[in-house]
Amino acid sequence: MRSSRRHSDGQVLGDQANSATHACNGSSCTCGTGTSAMASRARFLARPMKWPGESVTPAGMGQLDTPTKGFTDEGVPTMTASGYAERRYAGVSVLVGAEGGAYPYANSVLVRGTSETLVIDPSLSLVGAAPPADLVLVSHAHEDHVAGLGDYEVPVHVHEGDLAALRSRDVMAAGYGLPPDATADTEVMLRDRFHVRDRPDAAGFTDGTVFDLGGRTVTVVHLPGHTPGHSGYLVEPDGFL
Repeated sequence: MRSSRRHSDGQVLGDQANSATHACNGSSCTCGTGTSAMASRARFLARPMKWPGESVTPAGMGQLDTPTKGFTDEGVPTMTASGYAERRYAGVSVLVGAEGGAYPYANSVLVRGTSETLVIDPSLSLVGAAPPADLVLVSHAHEDHVAGLGDYEVPVHVHEGDLAALRSRDVMAAGYGLPPDATADTEVMLRDRFHVRDRPDAAGFTDGTVFDLGGRTVTVVHLPGHTPGHSGYLVEPDGFL
């Protein structure tokens, strides 16, 4: 994999930013630090967790009642044994998490080149069933976007604005700006329910960095606001953002 920097003119970057999405559940994304996000986390802490893809349910946790559905290239549902459904768009697959990717499960993206494959935002639904990849990109350092990261012992990259939070679970927990007792509870949630662990090996990138997978490139589009380092990814030649 080769990475490089590419500068786009301001108008193009602005158009990309306006249309960008990340691996959340679209407009109903609740992975941020606003009121709806905190309410979503509170509801999650108060209910038993459905644990997709598990043959044995961890103590005190629920289990999916039915298998999840996958999708062929034509969008025809096919059954899978994992906790996610794969929807393919040429060399790009959206791995739709349990419950349609709603928090806490989220969605992930798999991008295949001729020489390497990368996964974006390994989610909770990938735990124990993560597809192979040569590297990982993280859109931003929130728990639902890195819950499946422990399944990957490969290079992991995030924008330098979120690098400290990805390298340290304590920094991630502190970043929500909660009172000390709530921060301590959040750290436990990150560890026990989202499998978040320190990734001191994580590397930082900047806006315009290009990851060359062979016949397919992934370009970083920095979209700060949700977090300081929040980023989208433009996949070419597919035009998938």
